[in-house]
Amino acid sequence: MEILIAGTLAYLIGFVLIYVASIKFFNIDIMKQMQSMFSESMAKSEKVVSATGMPISKEQKELLAQMNDILQSLLPSILVLVSVCFSWITVIISGSVLKKLKYEVISWPKFKDIQLPKSIIWYYVIFILLATFIKVEPTSYLHMVFSNLNVIFALLLVLQGLTFISFLAYRKGFTKGVPIISFIACMFIPMLFPLVTILGIIDLGISLRSKIGG
Repeated sequence: MEILIAGTLAYLIGFVLIYVASIKFFNIDIMKQMQSMFSESMAKSEKVVSATGMPISKEQKELLAQMNDILQSLLPSILVLVSVCFSWITVIISGSVLKKLKYEVISWPKFKDIQLPKSIIWYYVIFILLATFIKVEPTSYLHMVFSNLNVIFALLLVLQGLTFISFLAYRKGFTKGVPIISFIACMFIPMLFPLVTILGIIDLGISLRSKIGG
């Protein structure tokens, strides 16, 4: 897990440096270009719907505008997720290469055995308190920071919840399909997302799986 985190930070720093260099040396702002792409995509979506003869209400236009704003404000979170994916792929590939070269490689933990650092709970509590007591304007930079932190914390806690479900399924002797179904259900049934998040919080907070016997 430490290697994955270190790799994620390395990729993230690399992406930021590339972003800064693209502005300084090539006068290309990748973020602004992506924001323009989002705006153009939303505009095209409106045109497609209009072309079908279906009228677009004011509420629907406002919803599309809100979606556009949300996507633009969450670009940093998207960048973090991309960094995690790249880091994970790098770890998998480098581990396979090192094994073929007869080097001793620490095995990647099984999904059911993955546990995030307990300090995440305290960071999350601090974040919740700050978000509760600090008044933030919707158009401010701080609002974007809070929005991205909220997404990142939510994804981490959902990951913890899903690993706990996988662990519990293993302990109870359930089929491996149970964790997979849980993951898919969490993706497509929004009401399950907060439930899995709470499960992740409980598991981290009171070491739930150790009480079960893991």
